Amino acid sequence: NTAAEALESEAYKTSLRILGPEHPDTLTRMNNLALLYHQEGKYGEAEPLFKQYAEVTARVRGKAHPETLTAIFNLAYFDRIQGKFAEAESLLLRYLELGPKVNGEEHPETLSAWNSLGTVYRCQGRFADAEKLIGKALAMESRILGPKHPQTLVAQTAQAILYEIEGKDSEAEHLLDQTLDADRRILGSANLSTKTCMTSLARLRLRQHRYAEAETLLREALNGEGANGPNVWDLYDRQSLLGASLMGQGKYAEAEPLLLSGYEGLQKQSPAISVDANLPQAGDRLVQLYTAWGKPDQAGEWRRKLSFAIK
Repeated sequence: NTAAEALESEAYKTSLRILGPEHPDTLTRMNNLALLYHQEGKYGEAEPLFKQYAEVTARVRGKAHPETLTAIFNLAYFDRIQGKFAEAESLLLRYLELGPKVNGEEHPETLSAWNSLGTVYRCQGRFADAEKLIGKALAMESRILGPKHPQTLVAQTAQAILYEIEGKDSEAEHLLDQTLDADRRILGSANLSTKTCMTSLARLRLRQHRYAEAETLLREALNGEGANGPNVWDLYDRQSLLGASLMGQGKYAEAEPLLLSGYEGLQKQSPAISVDANLPQAGDRLVQLYTAWGKPDQAGEWRRKLSFAIK
């Protein structure tokens, strides 16, 4: 809350002024403030603090110190959710050079790093690489942490999304249904991984022409989301998908603003978007909308616009 943030911010500034930037108390305050911003969804404020914390901690405590490794892991997370996939990959590979040796191969943070790197590869469209790492993380987390541990569920969601992207619909449907049920109970509907699972299942429902079910899932996933949250491309992707679910039910006027907002948002974020958020497909939905709606002039205008965008 605002009071906690003000107290933590003031404590950090006081420590910085009196003790200096490299004092252990200052570093602890810096990390605490970054974590608080993260919990509040203030990712723009959190990222530079995590970056500074990683740099100073590596200099003061050494590159192989557990706190340095955690700082690198956290920074990789922020790069990933902002679409900085190359930077996230570099940080995670750096982490995995030392993390397993320092913390152990079966340490939860090590396992999460394997899953995170697999997710980065998925976002880049490197599905074979992603499947190896996510599969490895999921098998180990299921065995070590248990099948209902929150970290295991995140990896299970990542595996289910891979199935959906690769067109393995029966495997995807089974795992997405199973995972979403557990996500809602254990992680909660507001959790980012739960929302990602809902979106992937909704995408599958759209392919199955089960538009009303897709709409319900997407409205739940969009609940409480804003343009300042993590994975901003997810917000616009969900808007476009929700528009598609409404279009499939013949609700063209309701679908139009969502399809426009989704496409324009994804275009603005590109190329810092996951391949999950398919920009050309989001554009094609607008052509389909105006064609189905009996508005050939607008359909033609969007065809020309999309053709120009491809060039």
